[in-house]
Amino acid sequence: MKKTLLTTAAIALLSAGMMAQTQGFTKPVKKSTAAKQTNAKEASTTPVPNRGCGTAVPTQQWDEAFNKMVEEHKQNMQTGRASATTYTIPIIFHIIHEGEAVGVGHNISQAQINSQIPILNADYNGTGFNSSMYATFTNSPAGTPAFYDYAHANTTGTNSVSPASLNSGGGIAIGVSGIYFCLATKDPNGNTLAEPGIERKIYSTYTTTKPSASSDVQTLFDGTIKPASIWDPTKYFNVWVSDGGSSGLLGYATFPPVSASSLSAITSSQNGGSTTGSFGETNSSTPSQVDGVWVSYNAVGNTG
Repeated sequence: MKKTLLTTAAIALLSAGMMAQTQGFTKPVKKSTAAKQTNAKEASTTPVPNRGCGTAVPTQQWDEAFNKMVEEHKQNMQTGRASATTYTIPIIFHIIHEGEAVGVGHNISQAQINSQIPILNADYNGTGFNSSMYATFTNSPAGTPAFYDYAHANTTGTNSVSPASLNSGGGIAIGVSGIYFCLATKDPNGNTLAEPGIERKIYSTYTTTKPSASSDVQTLFDGTIKPASIWDPTKYFNVWVSDGGSSGLLGYATFPPVSASSLSAITSSQNGGSTTGSFGETNSSTPSQVDGVWVSYNAVGNTG
């Protein structure tokens, strides 16, 4: 059965993980006074460290409530109250450029946007980058496949990541989510998009600040650009693309809301039922104005 998913909850953890490229995270360290003076002289020529993912870490309250929902779903699957379903999520890429021609600089091409879709679909359905190496075990200290060490240390039973071991109750396999992505073909008014999945806007439509000149791209987008440009997040997965300025980010995401009942069950035991300090999107009837993912223009897809 195929349905259209009317929430971005399942993909809100995407952030920089949705990108075809991966760059390192540089952790800030405290420096001595002498080191600070030396670094000050070099500041004008030292590139900003690339911080990769800017998604905030959820609170324990949110994490517990979200996992409660996961457990409820698993139980419903086991008892037959729910069945496996395939979801297709339409994406709209809001390309916020700085006046370049289409396909130049920040105003990335349709081909580059198109190349992101099969990457997402592969990652969400067990055939992504290096997935064929996942169950390969070697005793060498280097070269083990992505997630191997984590899975090997957290398996049960046969203590193996081999899919075959799952038949005997052990091992961790690559998940197949049944979630797929496609480029939106119509805008919120039902008009056919000239370029599938793309809305192009020059930054001055929303702000006087160039994204390339911003040191805090999250505040710029969450405070100004997203609320003015978001398409109904219950019908579209919104992705904003621009320069990251000096923020050093490749991307960041919002977290999905948790159900009121799940959050209440957690908060009741923690603070008398108050939801103060909860994390993620709210559960109001008004759709969020910031829900979605922001991505640096040079971290989309594998073309261009």
